Amino acid sequence: MTENKQSNRFGVADFIGIVWSIHILTAALLFPRPLLPNDEEVKRQNIYKVTSLLVGTLILFINILSIVVMVTRPTWIDAAKVFFIFLTWLLVGAIYILFNHLRDIYQLFAALEEEAIQSRDQSVMLIRAGQAALKSGNRRLFAEADVQFSFSSLLQKIGPLALLFLQKDKNFLSIALQAAKTFFVGTRFFKNLF
Repeated sequence: MTENKQSNRFGVADFIGIVWSIHILTAALLFPRPLLPNDEEVKRQNIYKVTSLLVGTLILFINILSIVVMVTRPTWIDAAKVFFIFLTWLLVGAIYILFNHLRDIYQLFAALEEEAIQSRDQSVMLIRAGQAALKSGNRRLFAEADVQFSFSSLLQKIGPLALLFLQKDKNFLSIALQAAKTFFVGTRFFKNLF
């Protein structure tokens, strides 16, 4: 039981290992880009590993020293000075890492942009396919006939309405019915047109 409890605990040694690993990774990022080794160059890889380990350890000691010096300052002003020097040290390192790996970062963003464009195009195609499926489902659901309305059918409905007006028919009901039929065919025609 005690072994299981100890294996789940996060100890000081684990914390030191994580902090040291972060500093070694930072040192690896600080390594000049033109000097980075290829897969075939074993000697340069070993130099890269040893340099990263040494520089990472040096950065860790400098950071620990900065924190110790900051805590042991006699006044708040002196502690603030050390703190701002520490922040400047971190900022310069971050800026150097960004400029050192700018080409890699640009290539990563270009790949992400290309993937985003492809995802957008696929989404648009899926949305259009979904809209077409919804329209066909609505037609089947509401038993809407797939009748194509043409301009000739619109003219055929306008003809009787025009004759009623030319005959000066006084029956408003027949004129209204014929106008409603013409309106219905006209709206269907323009709906299918656009």
